[in-house]
Formats: sequence, structure tokens, C-alpha cells
Amino acid sequence: MSTDPLRALEFFAQNNVLLLTGCTGFVGKVILEKVLRSLPQVKKIYVLVRGSSKGAAQGRVENEIFGSRIWETLRAQFPDEAQFRTEVMSKVVAIQGDMSIDRLGLSEEDRATIQKDTTVFINSAASITFDGPLKSAFNLNTKGPLRACEIMKEMPHLKAVVQISTSYVNAYLQPQHVDEKIYSHPFGNPEDVYKKIQAMSDDEINDYERDCVLKTYPNTYTFTKSLAEHLLQSRYSALQLPLVIVRPSVIGAAISEPVPSWVEGIGAFTGIFVATGLGVVQEWVADETKVVCMIPVDIFAKVTLMAAVAIAAGYLQTGSDVPIVQVGTSSHCPITFGQMFRPSLEYWRVARAPAGRISDDIRVHLYSVEDFPRRFQQRFRKELAHVAESEEGKRKYQKLLKRAWEIPASKGWATTSTWVFETKKAFEMDRMAPKELQTGLEKGVDWETYTKNYLLGTHEFVLGEEVDRSIAMDFKASTILLHRFFVALEGAGVAETPVNGFATAEVDVEGASVAETPVTRVVVVGGSIVALVKSSNVPEEVTSPTSCTLRFVRLATTPVWKSGPRLVQNLSSLCLRRSSSDVLRTYRLFVRMALLSSIAQYASVADFRSLRSNL
Repeated sequence: MSTDPLRALEFFAQNNVLLLTGCTGFVGKVILEKVLRSLPQVKKIYVLVRGSSKGAAQGRVENEIFGSRIWETLRAQFPDEAQFRTEVMSKVVAIQGDMSIDRLGLSEEDRATIQKDTTVFINSAASITFDGPLKSAFNLNTKGPLRACEIMKEMPHLKAVVQISTSYVNAYLQPQHVDEKIYSHPFGNPEDVYKKIQAMSDDEINDYERDCVLKTYPNTYTFTKSLAEHLLQSRYSALQLPLVIVRPSVIGAAISEPVPSWVEGIGAFTGIFVATGLGVVQEWVADETKVVCMIPVDIFAKVTLMAAVAIAAGYLQTGSDVPIVQVGTSSHCPITFGQMFRPSLEYWRVARAPAGRISDDIRVHLYSVEDFPRRFQQRFRKELAHVAESEEGKRKYQKLLKRAWEIPASKGWATTSTWVFETKKAFEMDRMAPKELQTGLEKGVDWETYTKNYLLGTHEFVLGEEVDRSIAMDFKASTILLHRFFVALEGAGVAETPVNGFATAEVDVEGASVAETPVTRVVVVGGSIVALVKSSNVPEEVTSPTSCTLRFVRLATTPVWKSGPRLVQNLSSLCLRRSSSDVLRTYRLFVRMALLSSIAQYASVADFRSLRSNL
């Protein structure tokens, strides 16, 4: 798949009237902002929003959409608010409607308006409450896209329809490698499943959710999204629409646009970061070795817009099947849950406490699905007894216990499994994209920087607080570099040794003419390497540390918080000597980061800054 990079810009110049749904939400807002900032060729954007009247719908656009801080970057490009409104906001037309109502709840006038000149439709509206009632999720997530398609069929100029789904529609699959296609529905013919649910009473649908849906799918969200995909597939030939389904994985904060770290709402990992920072949850259901398929929201927005270009140009058609585009990172640059959870702990321990924090017990302990209920009962046995025994106990503890249980338990299906999502089409589209829509997804994501910014963005944009980025970013960088170094060493067969005090170890590096030669000594504190000392017989040329081996020898048990500053003074000059060896330079950088990481937890902010300057 390749084409002239200018074709995407030409496409939006010629097809410059868009209809978007879900723009009051996180993803839809990012797509809208990206169009208005990077695609000036677009002349008009209809935005479908719920409201009791046209005035109410317009008010939601003004307040919930353009009242967001996401617009700060674009607003800064104009001399005043009046010009921003004239050149940007005037392009957005509020349409009173509702995806959960037949014919989308449109008036005849509004229906005629959008059908007259809409060329691209992007549907990101959804009920994203994972454990919401099946009835409401079915109405919006399954029936909503079908209702929209009926409206789309009457649009004479329509060139592209982009339906946003989720990669986890196939969460039930074993093995957990998911291709870009629609698999057979586990319940049989999707039209029969749809008719069956349609005919159910409220009690019957509740029973079906409990006895059937939740025994196969992790929640009602993934089931209703999956059913929608299957119904669009079964009706694809009859609909005759230029349709493409785009499946994101776990959507996180922006990686670069409109600013690094921009995020909104408390979905996915944002909710985990918030719950940890506020002291609401300390114990989670998760396996730190499993891979989380994270995708930054701005990358996903670009892929979504390119999908519209590609489907209109005929690059995604696959015969009688609905084209599927998956957007994720697990196939080429995975990050584990441990790598996501651990920085959250380090950040919230050093960052200024959020105003809404309910506990200073900031911990991240991970349990299996089997162990979590037992641990919950053990930890909260007194509170559970109070709730069972008295009304006062219920008032005091019930809400706390509900959050401590439901928040981690609701995410356990995702945090204890690994899915690998094929992402070939997103890579191919990126090669045909102009620079305005290029993602660089195939090159991977710098998870260290991204996670740092994600936490900062959660603190600033979601919790609405000013963030001391200098302290937070310095500490976060040291923590992540420490982790990355251990990952590299573990891959070389190096194992951590649990040591409660100081120890030393010899490191053997295999070089061009050097084999099994001790070149460094490592100081270990609390089981973690925190300093590296250059020995007198370091070879000038050393290969990469892939052949390193460590031999640990216990020496002493001096507490690090008593010896840390002295350790810094004595070792820093040795650790930071210049050398032509890339390996040694890497080691010395690691020393600085590791020392900061280990000592900062026992030092004041002032001491931390002093230590950092000394290093």
C-alpha cells in the first residue's frame, strides 16, 4: 500500500464536510482538535451531541468541547479569542441528536442538513462503562452504529464511514494473537443473537448477561462492541457503504499532540493512576509480566483519519468482508503491566499530594485473580464486619470497600492476560500519510518518556492541579532508567540477588581479546544495584554488555540512608570517569540514575537536589 503523501490532504480538501459523534468524550475530542488544527482544508464539521434543545446542544459544544484545555495549543496560534471563534469554532455546527434513539433523534431539518453535504462520518460514540448493564450497552454500542448506517445510506456524497470499535472484541480468543479480521461469533449467527436480545424482557436480559455473556466475554462493553462488528459484517453487502472498522487497544494519554501528556477522563490506565495517587486503591489484580497493549490517543486519532482516506481510495477493501484496522503496540513494542504500575508508585510518592487524596498509604501490590479475594478479606476483615453489623459501619466503610474491590476487580480480565494485536494496516497507511498525519507507530514508543508524561498529565489535566514538573520528571527519569537497565541485564542472564545491605559483585565482560576479565565492581543496596566502580584494569575496547555475568558477595549491612551521601562523594568521581567504551558510559549513566533512585526515597527534596548536582 503506497500513494502520493499529498493525497490525504487533497482528499480532505475535496471532501471537506465531516460528521463526528462522541466529541464530548476523550477520543472524539482529540479527533476533532486534530482536524481543526492540522487540516484547514476541512470547511465544516457537524458534531452530534445530546441536548434537550438546539440551544442546549450548542451549549455543550461551547462548554464541554471548547471549554477543554485541549484547545490551548490551537488557541495560542490566534491573537485573541474572537479570531479563534471566527476561524475555528465557526466551522463546528452542533446537531442535536442521540445515538441511542431511532433515526438518531434527529429533526427532519437536521437530518436533511447533514445528509446534504456530509462526505466523511466518524463514529466514536459509545458507552465505555465496562460493567454497565447489558440493556443500555446493547442500545448504544450495538444498535447505535446500525441506526447511524441507516442515516448514512441516504448521504449521496459520502466517501468514508469509520466505525471505532475496540481490539478487545476478541478477548475470549485462545491463543491470544488477534488478526485484523472478524472471527466467528462464539454464540452463533449474530442476527439470531441480535433478535433474541431484542425480544427479551428486562429480567431476561439481566439473566442473559449473567448466565451467558459474562461467561464468555469479560464485560458487556466488549460483547456489545463485538456484536456490532458482526452485524455490520452480515449486513455489509446490503448497506453498500464505504465502511472501515478501526480497533484501538488501550487508549492512553497523548504522546505529542496537542501537547505531550494531554489526557481526560478516568478510563483505562488513567483511572489506575488516579486511584493510586489519591490513595483509594493500593492492591490490584494484575500480572506484572503480562503485556498491556497501550496506544497514545493522538496516534490513534491520526490512524482514524488516515483510515477514512484509505477506504475512500480503495486501499482497504477485502472483497465481501468489512475492512478492519487494528491500532496497538503489543506486536512490535510491548510494555508490561509492571512497567506501567511501578512508575505510578514512584511518581505519587515524590509528587505533591493531590487535594483529593484520602490516604497517604501509597502502594502498588499486585495479586492474581485467585489471591485477590482472599487478600481483600484479610485486609478489610474489620471493616467488613462493621458493615455487616451496623448502619454506622455501612455509612463509614461501604463506599471505601466498594471502590477498593470494584476498581481493581473490574480491570483484572485485562491486567492478567496478554493479547498481541496485528497492526500491519496501520503501518501501511502511515507510509502513505502526509507529515500532518504520520504517527511513526512502526518505529515504536519510548515508554520511559511516555509513562512519565502520562503521570504528569493525569496529575495536571485530570486532577486539575499545578505540577512541579522539574522534581517529578527528574525523579521519574531515574526510576525508569533503573528499570530499563535491569531489563537489559536480565536478558543477558543476570539475576537479582536479595541483599539487605551492601554487597559487591564482579562483572565479567567478553571483549575482542578479553574473556572473563573482571572490569567493574557493583555496590548493591536492598537487592538493587546502585553504584558502579571502575577497576584499574578496564580494557579500552569492550563489546555490548550482552555477555555480562554477575557474582555477588555479601560485605556489610550498613543502611543506605546513613551511608548514601558519603557513598555519593566517594564513588561519583570513580563512576563518572570518561572512557571510550560505550558499555562503561552506559554503566556510569546508570550509576547516577540508580543512586538518585535509591537515595531519594530517604532524603528531603533539598537533599535530593544537592545530590543530583553533585553527581
